Amino acid sequence: MTVTLPQQFQDTMRELLAEEYQDYIKSMEEPRIRRSGSIRTKYH
Repeated sequence: MTVTLPQQFQDTMRELLAEEYQDYIKSMEEPRIRRSGSIRTKYH
């Protein structure tokens, strides 16, 4: 799935993140891993 971010958002993020911006964009393109879990408790 490709997401196109609004230009103003991209410009703001580029300014805020500076040299880390490209890593941010790459992370947005990677598949997300969903993790869920539950904790079972027993009450007496």
